[in-house]
Order: sequence, then structure tokens, then C-alpha cells
Amino acid sequence: MPAALAAVLLVMLLVQLILPVEAELPAPELRAWSGPTMLAAPETGHIAADPGIVAHNLFAPGRSENGAIGKVPGTALGGIVVAGTLGTGARQRAVIVNQAGAILMLACGQRINDWQLVRLFADHAEFQRGTDKLETPYGGSLPQATAGERTEQ
Repeated sequence: MPAALAAVLLVMLLVQLILPVEAELPAPELRAWSGPTMLAAPETGHIAADPGIVAHNLFAPGRSENGAIGKVPGTALGGIVVAGTLGTGARQRAVIVNQAGAILMLACGQRINDWQLVRLFADHAEFQRGTDKLETPYGGSLPQATAGERTEQ
């Protein structure tokens, strides 16, 4: 069966090559390039947003349960929250929100509040201070870790 299909394709190719082309193609029109064409942006009009949504930023990493922004809950890291990560591979950084609500970037090996960032995972960051180890989920806070205790959540 495959040999028959190959033969049919070969015959069709030969027919196309042997038959004369009756239609002539028009000569291409050559024009000098004048550069990019500038177009005006389309009008979108006014988009109304619900005042409740505008007043409470859903994406603020320091947002507390009552909706207050910038009020970072206390953690074993001294009031900071690990909001997540940014980057890939060796250039990956932890996104940290401090007590004042400021956003900081922390690389592995760097310290904050005497805690050293050891590793970044898909769902949590691992910190170490002496013999204390602390695994903090992104966006979460943990209770105070005791010496030699490994905290997981």
C-alpha cells in the first residue's frame, strides 16, 4: 500500500513538471521602504472599577487578613514575610516584605535579621541562624523556631 501511494505521488509530480504554465505571474512592484507606519492607539474609553476593589489591593504581599496593607504579621524572621521568588537558577532571589512594608530582594547566602537565606524551593524558602533552621512558605508566617528545631508547614 505505501508503495502504491508513493507511485501515485511520483506520477502527480511528473505531471505538474511536464504541463506548461499558462498563466503568467505579474512582475513584482518595487518600492522604496519609507520606514514604519505610525498608527494612533485605539480609544478605550473609561473603564469603571468597583471602589471596593480599588481600595484594597489584592496583590499586596503585606496584606493582612483584615485587609490592611503594609501591616506585616510577626514571624520568626523578625517581622518579615517571604512573598515569593523572582528569577531562575543561580539568579533566583527571594522577594521579602519587611516590617515597614518595603519590598527587598535577597539572594542565597545573604542575611536579613541575623537569618541567612540557604535555599529557595518552589513553595518555600529555607533560612538558617546558627543551629536554628526555618522553612517559611511563600506569603506565610511561622511561629518562633527554637534552637535545633526544624519548622515545616
